Amino acid sequence: MVLIGWLVNNIKKLTSPSNIFYRNPTHCRISGFIVPVLLITFIFSATASSQQLTGKELFVGNRCVNCHTLGRGRYVGPDLYKIDQRYTKQEIINWMVNSQQIYQQKGKAPLNEGYPPMPPMNVPADQAEKIYDYLVKFQIFNDRQEEGSIKGVIVNKTLNQNIAGQDIKLTSYVGDKSREQYSVKSDSKGQYLFENLGWDRSYVVSLMFNGVEYATGKLVFTPEESVKTLDLPVFDVSTDGSLISLDSSHVIIEIQGETASFAEMFVFNNGSNSVFVGKDIDSEQKETLSFDIPAGANTLQFHHGMSEETSILKDGKLISTQAVQPGLTRIIFSYQIPIDRHTEINRKSNYLINSQLIMVSDNGYEMDIQGLQRGEQVDMHNKKFIKWSGNNLQKGHDIKISISKPIVVTDYAKWIVLIIVVLLIAGSIGYSFLRKNKTQTQTSSDDESLESLKDSLIRDIARLDDMFEANDIGQQEYQKLRDEKKKKLLEIVETSK
Repeated sequence: MVLIGWLVNNIKKLTSPSNIFYRNPTHCRISGFIVPVLLITFIFSATASSQQLTGKELFVGNRCVNCHTLGRGRYVGPDLYKIDQRYTKQEIINWMVNSQQIYQQKGKAPLNEGYPPMPPMNVPADQAEKIYDYLVKFQIFNDRQEEGSIKGVIVNKTLNQNIAGQDIKLTSYVGDKSREQYSVKSDSKGQYLFENLGWDRSYVVSLMFNGVEYATGKLVFTPEESVKTLDLPVFDVSTDGSLISLDSSHVIIEIQGETASFAEMFVFNNGSNSVFVGKDIDSEQKETLSFDIPAGANTLQFHHGMSEETSILKDGKLISTQAVQPGLTRIIFSYQIPIDRHTEINRKSNYLINSQLIMVSDNGYEMDIQGLQRGEQVDMHNKKFIKWSGNNLQKGHDIKISISKPIVVTDYAKWIVLIIVVLLIAGSIGYSFLRKNKTQTQTSSDDESLESLKDSLIRDIARLDDMFEANDIGQQEYQKLRDEKKKKLLEIVETSK
């Protein structure tokens, strides 16, 4: 799961919030604007391109702007204007690269009272250097306004016309906590305007149109910005499932020990100019997209395009209840399944797939994927993966994934040790059994000898009594012999008790 987590974290960092309009604000922190041929190619190319970004762009892209202002007062974190007068260059860079290390060194979190601890941002050192230069060189413009505003136009893209009289809501946030709410109506030209907005907030613009909720990601003002212009596209709705196609499906499988971790990424295309709202599940929910989840899957997590609030897991299927807007929609989620010596996973395509790619970690397990073609081995994040792919797969296409753990030397050693232990236990039990039998036999033999001796002594005493009565033996000799026999008899009786 280490590599999968790394991939997801890089996706989040490289796709920062923008002014793209979304539905359902519960998962709109990531803007999806890149279609990966290979996910790793996307990540490395995006990382390379980030080296060309300016300090200002990196300040926004690394989400520093989500918590800090420059000369506009405190926000979630302290105002960073003239930050170089309070900290050294290396200290400022260290905050961006590894804030948790600073807290450990100081033995205190946060260092500044009244603020939450700074989360780990993991900004690369070269980017932190650029951000530092931007911070120390920043100058407040004379015409920068004291308050901000958000404005734009509501446009029905299906009919290509502006919408008058539309209710629009603005919700302010401090961190993840909602604060104030404001409402306006669009004018006769479809225009809306929110004014007198503070810098110590982020803002979400939302509206309901034709039963579909639209919302932006959290909007923040950059240090140079006072006005945000944001046109909000909405659409008519459709229940025609043929509008939706699956451009690409990417699966990364990382095997560690007895667990296989799956990260699944889908790029859907709604080629129409209407929002697809799906078919009814019940009176309140509709099914739009569905995904097969293997039996035994656990630790399901949503990373982009879906959330617990907009999904249902039922009968081995993950169902999205979120409307699908025109254009590309990206879904990313992950889960784990336990594996044993031989595990089979059957998948069936719910859509026509233009491009299917499965990457499986190459770490000693025997792999076979029926329904796809095996490709070359590739390196991703210092790990080796085998690529399997297919194009233009029809709806209902079967893909069978087989994972087999090979018998290696360590397995043989385990079996040898187990056999030796079993033999030792069996030998110990057999020895104990034989010894017990021998002891019982010896005891039985000893008991028989004592009984025979006792009978002989009793007969001897009886014979002495007869001889004494017949005057065949004198009294003194009789008494002596009888006492000897009787003493031995008593000893035998005591022994046999």
